[in-house]
Amino acid sequence: MEAIAGLVKKHNPDVIFFQLSKPSLENIAHRKFPDSPTGRGYLEADINPDPATAMMKPIRLATTQLERPIPPAPMNCLERQAQAMHAIVSLSRSANVVFGGDMSWDDATDGPFPRSAGWLDAWTQLKNGSGDWTYDAIWNEEAAAFNGHVADQDNMRKRSDRFLCKLKDYKLRNIELIGDKREIKFMTYNVWSREDVVVYDRMQAIGGLVEKHDPDVIFFQEVTPFIRSIFQSSAWWKRYHSCPVYPEDQATGKQQQSFCLLLSKSPLENFACRKFHTSPTGRAYLEADINPDPAATTRMKPIHVATTQLEPPVPPASMHFMERQAQAKHAIKALSSAANVVFGGDMSWGYNADGPFPLAPGWLDAWPCLKGGLSDKDWTYDGLWNEEAAAFNGYITPHSSLRKRSDRFLCNLRDYRVSRIELIGDSSLGLRYYKTSYWKDDVYNYNVLKPSCHRGLVMTIVPVDD
Repeated sequence: MEAIAGLVKKHNPDVIFFQLSKPSLENIAHRKFPDSPTGRGYLEADINPDPATAMMKPIRLATTQLERPIPPAPMNCLERQAQAMHAIVSLSRSANVVFGGDMSWDDATDGPFPRSAGWLDAWTQLKNGSGDWTYDAIWNEEAAAFNGHVADQDNMRKRSDRFLCKLKDYKLRNIELIGDKREIKFMTYNVWSREDVVVYDRMQAIGGLVEKHDPDVIFFQEVTPFIRSIFQSSAWWKRYHSCPVYPEDQATGKQQQSFCLLLSKSPLENFACRKFHTSPTGRAYLEADINPDPAATTRMKPIHVATTQLEPPVPPASMHFMERQAQAKHAIKALSSAANVVFGGDMSWGYNADGPFPLAPGWLDAWPCLKGGLSDKDWTYDGLWNEEAAAFNGYITPHSSLRKRSDRFLCNLRDYRVSRIELIGDSSLGLRYYKTSYWKDDVYNYNVLKPSCHRGLVMTIVPVDD
């Protein structure tokens, strides 16, 4: 139940079919099915999402668990058919209806669900007719056997749970399966160590992104002791295991340098901090193993995770090209021994300056791999906040030249594939920095402050057989 409560918190539904609703439930009724040998029925009620302006029309809600089959007998097919038809006909009087629940239905056994004109099955409507299972009978039933031949697990799964809708004033936008954890979500974010730039507000905004995206693994860079303390006071922090923070990283003196932080919902095993021998500033990468499926219920393999901030350039001098190249090659080579690796962080990399990232065979850069290439909008670091624009005899480079795709997810995956990736952290904090330019009349240019001078990345991987 704690896990289900976590899903409620994550998805924040307006209506829950066990049966809860944020808007008030009106005209609640419990309708008994006349033909049910076990006293089944359905619950129904009205909600008004917008009582103040009536811009959104009322909706009739209903939920049920239809008569269940009890294999090998009785299968209750006729009772289930009659109950489905009874509910659909009764609910059809309303203009907008959402009927959801455990229909105890199997298309292979029961045939098509009996829907009247104007009704649709939300899953098949939005998923272009594709089916998927919501009930795994292996937990409640014996697999069918014939002369010693036993049905496999796939034959015991069915799409029992459904949303059936009749909508005049609404349309369906999205539907997803929850509760079957077959994906792992990663976030990487350079949080920008500048504590003099509204650091509390910025870290609260980044914490809000953690709450929104709910990653399983987080890679943070440029964390300071104070920034870590802000994160530790947040509710989301309690859901994660944190890597150790070493004494030199906990110092608060003038020479304090920022550090990386590795967080995971699964315990961090075999954690290590590996120092780069070529780093003039003591850079390193953090690594650990996570096991997303310790009970072996979903057949998800362990993953080796690692994060870093490679040697950053300090223009116009100390660009650290050689150091950064050596660090990248060292990390990729060392991490390649694991079967499944996700290496994310601030690589301090600019293609126009550093050239291609030195990936070994089998590795991929998740962003261009999923996006089919690169564009000018794919930047993750805006140097305007930390660097002066290059100038030559009074000619200054444009703002766009200060942006680069510094932050990356680099993957070497045998048992997983990358399914999604997105940029995050574009929302303004409401604070603007102005600069006066003189051209004819005074022109005021401004730059909007965001949670960091970097944008973050969220990447999702799934098993290769999904």
